[in-house]
Amino acid sequence: MKGLRLILILAAQISMHKISAQEDVTPPAFTFESYVKADGLNQSSTNSIFQDSNDMLWIANFGGINRFDGYQFESFTHKFGDSTSIPDNSVWTFYEDDTYNLWVGTKASLSLYKKETNNFQNFILKKGASTLAIKAINQLNDQSLLVGTEGEGLFEFAFKDKTFNKIENIPDCKINDIEVDSEGTIWIASEDKGVFNWSPNTNSTSRILANNKSAWDILIDSRDNIWIGTGENGLWVKKANTNSFNRAVTKVPNKLGGRINAISEDAKGRIWIGSATMGISIFDPQLNIFHHFNHNPTDPLSLSDDDVSSIHHGSNGVTYVGYYMKGFQKLVESPFHLMKHDPQDERSLSHNNVYSMYKDRSGNLWMGTFGGGLNLLQSKNPVVFKRYTHDPTNPESISHDWIRIMYEDSKGRFWVGTWGGGLNLFDKEKGTFKRYTASPFLSGNGLSMNIITAIYEDSKGNLWVGTYGEGINIYQPETDDFRQIKNIPGDSTSLSDDHITSFLEDESGLWVCTYGGGLNRYDYSNNSFERFIPDTENDSSLNNYKILHLFPDGDNYWLTTLGGGLNHFNPHKKTFTHFTEEDGLSNNSTMGMLKTDADTYWISTNNGLSHFNPMDSTFKNYRIKDGLGSDDYNLEAFMSDERGCFYFGGKNGITYFNPDDVTVQSSFPKLALRNILIQNKKYDLQSNQEIILPYNQRLTFQFAAINPALKSNISYAYQLDDDIEWFELNNQNSLEFFALNHGNHTLKVKSTNSDGIWNSAGLTISFYIPPPWYQTWTFHFTLSSFIIFIAISLYRTRINSLKRNQVILEQKVEDRTKTIAQKNEDLQKAFEKQKELEFFKEGLVSMVAHDLKNPLVSIIRRVEGEKNEETKQINRSGKHMLNLIENMLGVLRFEKSKMKLYISDFSISATINEVIDELKPVAEERNIQIMNKMNREYRVQADQQLIHRVLNNLVSNAIKYSHFNSPVEIHASESNDVIKISIKDHGEGIPPQDLKKIFEQFEQSDARSFGGATSTGLGLSFCKMAIHAHGQKMEVDSTKGKGSVFSFTLPIISKGASIASDLLTHQTFFNFKDEDYLVWDGLAERINELQVYEAGKWSELIDSLLEKSRSTKPICDQLMQLVAEHDQNGIASFKEKLAEFLTTTSTHESN
Repeated sequence: MKGLRLILILAAQISMHKISAQEDVTPPAFTFESYVKADGLNQSSTNSIFQDSNDMLWIANFGGINRFDGYQFESFTHKFGDSTSIPDNSVWTFYEDDTYNLWVGTKASLSLYKKETNNFQNFILKKGASTLAIKAINQLNDQSLLVGTEGEGLFEFAFKDKTFNKIENIPDCKINDIEVDSEGTIWIASEDKGVFNWSPNTNSTSRILANNKSAWDILIDSRDNIWIGTGENGLWVKKANTNSFNRAVTKVPNKLGGRINAISEDAKGRIWIGSATMGISIFDPQLNIFHHFNHNPTDPLSLSDDDVSSIHHGSNGVTYVGYYMKGFQKLVESPFHLMKHDPQDERSLSHNNVYSMYKDRSGNLWMGTFGGGLNLLQSKNPVVFKRYTHDPTNPESISHDWIRIMYEDSKGRFWVGTWGGGLNLFDKEKGTFKRYTASPFLSGNGLSMNIITAIYEDSKGNLWVGTYGEGINIYQPETDDFRQIKNIPGDSTSLSDDHITSFLEDESGLWVCTYGGGLNRYDYSNNSFERFIPDTENDSSLNNYKILHLFPDGDNYWLTTLGGGLNHFNPHKKTFTHFTEEDGLSNNSTMGMLKTDADTYWISTNNGLSHFNPMDSTFKNYRIKDGLGSDDYNLEAFMSDERGCFYFGGKNGITYFNPDDVTVQSSFPKLALRNILIQNKKYDLQSNQEIILPYNQRLTFQFAAINPALKSNISYAYQLDDDIEWFELNNQNSLEFFALNHGNHTLKVKSTNSDGIWNSAGLTISFYIPPPWYQTWTFHFTLSSFIIFIAISLYRTRINSLKRNQVILEQKVEDRTKTIAQKNEDLQKAFEKQKELEFFKEGLVSMVAHDLKNPLVSIIRRVEGEKNEETKQINRSGKHMLNLIENMLGVLRFEKSKMKLYISDFSISATINEVIDELKPVAEERNIQIMNKMNREYRVQADQQLIHRVLNNLVSNAIKYSHFNSPVEIHASESNDVIKISIKDHGEGIPPQDLKKIFEQFEQSDARSFGGATSTGLGLSFCKMAIHAHGQKMEVDSTKGKGSVFSFTLPIISKGASIASDLLTHQTFFNFKDEDYLVWDGLAERINELQVYEAGKWSELIDSLLEKSRSTKPICDQLMQLVAEHDQNGIASFKEKLAEFLTTTSTHESN
């Protein structure tokens, strides 16, 4: 047996040594998420971790039980006097039987978790007055459990009668674990008496590993290998179909020594071994190699502690690791591996800021850092780098520790460009560097700048070296110096910008990417550059000036940019297609780009990595939370090795991975309803019970994808009732509703997995909201019954009241019928009397019209033109009486609807001036000036004669009721093709109580009598009737003591120029006194002969006009203005109007 054991150990060591020497054996990588008391645990110790069939995580410690759904912890502790709580807070283990009942082993009981009530049923195992601690549980059959105690050995617990029976074949001992193999044999690990196996079928017991007095955990793996973790002698394994155990060891130092607390098998068949002092070792049976993981105080992506208490492989690809003093960690395996600087390890990466990478023709992988010089990767397991750094005392060392670019030319020369130290030629065999630097003190064709950003060898063997601000340097090996190409201001065929980022050659020439001038194509034949820059008016142009790299894609190219995302370039059509954050790209600053065998691309950005599928233009983004070492990647730090592994460098080391290992998760976490809150108070959720929620309350539904791999990647969406579309919530895992309608509701919730794939199954929550009391059936029935009762009562009361009143009404009707008959008779008599009065009124008016109007007209004609005051007074009084008679006849015609309107187009301005002339003598008697303040000529459509009378009445009234020495003003305003004529006086005004009746017949205000003025009260009534007959309105505005304003509206047909600017075009201004006709007629021929430029003759003519009649002054003033301005058109218009005036006046005189 010893010989066999030795052979196994030697074979394992030889196999391990052989495999670990291979560089492509990379240990698995994980993301680490730690949970301690500060994160919600009731205590930071962890005795056991278990995930149940609902994906809930249970953590046992010395503070009770913690249940975790991935978001929140719920604690279960002992409560004094509560028999449904756990009896003791020292909890050791969990077990879920084949009917999904969860059993808990505590210091004082075996406890069964009751899902319906969220509490426990406890079964106490006693020895005398003491209770026994349960530290291990497993299922014997469908009728009973096996429970291991601390000191009293093994017991069987019967489901049916809930009793414990001791298994006498197992001695009293402290049992830590119980396992059952494929043949039904029970394996027992005890802390004080080692390992036993017991066959229930034969009731036989064997002691295993007799030399090991302490065993802590047992694993029977999927290949029927049996693994035993001992308390002092490490790990032991029995291969399937063998009968002996052998100790498993690793290379010195032995990582599997000491106490082994936990052994577990993951979904890939790998064995996880948790040590009390050495962290975790993972055995890969396919490679026959161990990988070791320890706590590193300087690395947050390491184990929390090396004292591992438990390991559990849960659902969704998650492994949970418990620690005796540091809570627990959630480990998710990641395809992304990291290389970082370790200050304690000189063989590690020299600096975490990796700016450039390069694979030479020998397959060597070079890493350039900003601050740590040059690194050569020598091994990946373990990670070993050889460093080349700047030594100020060694001129053959690299010139600077900031490495910007590396390149190996066709002659095998390895060039290294630095940021500040110029160009270096590296001799790999000697490990020395030859420096090329720029200096103002060196003559000849030296390097133009010490910041080197690009190196490339073209098909002609020319080495192109790009700088950051000093253009291009082309190396000349025959003279070992450089010639330069730079931007020439004003020359569009020169290089567009002197900040160079990269080069690439094809059959059309050399492509040059710049950091501010877009893309250039260099034509060797004519030594010129073609530029490609953004054009805001062309959507198919380049979208950014900062171009970093050019990557071939058949006949086309992909371009990475600093801010413009990804550009796809068709050089034949010279068009660009853009892919940005709006299309799903992780970030618009794209650095490097590597192509997979599946013709997809991995793109490094300033916000993680994007996996791009050009076939459907989709992106899948990865960030630190997915296992990347950094989210911020650098310009030249990307490459792939000979085995297809991709490398990307950033601000926090190197991320490397095999793209074939990056898969999309197909499984989904279970989605569960966690809580319902009513006004922030927790609703008591009971399983298998209808959810009934109150009406008109704020309801909060909390749900969760239970313990997903990466909860930050989980998104949620919901539908309520008849919603057709899903409403996305992103990472929000709660919903609030305010005042939902009463009735039955269905809330559907779905979530994604950690790779963003939606789970169509989702969660359905049905709940009922009862109606408020006033909308219940009982309330409606009661209310309806009450209303019917009231209605019937009111109906009966009303019927009785009607019958009582009927007799009274009949008597009243009889009495009132007699009264109505008498009143009808009286009304008929009054009507007949009224008809007689109306007939008399019409006769009287007709008599007045015929017997007074004709004599008055005759009198007025006889005194017309007389010069003495008596005849003038007779003329004025006659006209006043004639106006009175006309008003009476007008009112009568309107009342009888016999007034016929003679509508025509006329100048309202001229009509107003005519009225002013007619009433001017009356106004002068009171020393009142009538002021026409219209500033424009208007033509209106109305009955001119009626409007003339309306104006005459209104102006006459204004004169009558104005104070002496006060003006009467006539204003005009226009709005919406209507002119409003206003006549304003400065009299006493109209009292408010008289305003409403001022337009009634025979009404006048006593307050308006002033200076003996009297009125019949018919004028205003006539005016209102005349205006209303035109479909217009008339109104009055008066303030006592400040006068009154009467106004009416008329429709505008047209309007002329301002009177102030074109006064002479208005015929109104030729309506002077009769004697003025002779003045104008006598000078008409002379006026007609004068030209506008004969200013002196015009002046003499105007003086003659003013000497003969002062009334010609307004026209004379305007006429002189036309002469002064040499207004030929104005003079012509004046002559035309003068001829019209003289002709009209002559015809009138003849008639």
